[in-house]
Amino acid sequence: MSFRVGLCMLVLGPLAVAGSHMARNELMQKLSHAVNHDFLTDMLARGAFMKQGQRILERCRQDGQPFAILMLDLDHFKQINDSFGHAGGDQLLRSFSQTLSQVLRAQDIVGRMGGEEFAVALPKVDATAAQEIAKRINRAIRELRVPMNDKTMSATVSIGLVHTASLQAHQSLDLLLQQADQALYEAKAAGRDRVSSQLC
Repeated sequence: MSFRVGLCMLVLGPLAVAGSHMARNELMQKLSHAVNHDFLTDMLARGAFMKQGQRILERCRQDGQPFAILMLDLDHFKQINDSFGHAGGDQLLRSFSQTLSQVLRAQDIVGRMGGEEFAVALPKVDATAAQEIAKRINRAIRELRVPMNDKTMSATVSIGLVHTASLQAHQSLDLLLQQADQALYEAKAAGRDRVSSQLC
């Protein structure tokens, strides 16, 4: 009997240890994802976006590649919350994020910066392509329809774009985000539902 038990331990022991390691690794991956991503939209949280975005920017600087930043803000989002409640606002944010993922390239990253404001980093993209991506986002959101109970929600988005053909030493992600935020303000001041660009 003891021989059989010992044999089982020899066979099953490594499998149990391997299973434990796999479970722990899976748990760590889930925890890392939860820490680095916004729970509602599954986009990068602000801190994770800043870290990843700065790394991408530095690689573009080292390789002499162009780089662009978009700042996006859903227009009149408070009216959505007032009309459809916070559940409606949450559903619109989820649908907005899914639409962004469909429009953007695999190498682009998106972060939820707070509320209804998002940022997108576009590495290795020329000015024309960056503007076209921003316009595609603008059109896709304008065409978005989100059912909520027996009604349908729609939205528009204002976008500020900053593009640099050659990153200079002083151009950090934080600085480019500030410039993109200024371009976003100009898009809103001009009537919303549009793209305002700064090329530097």
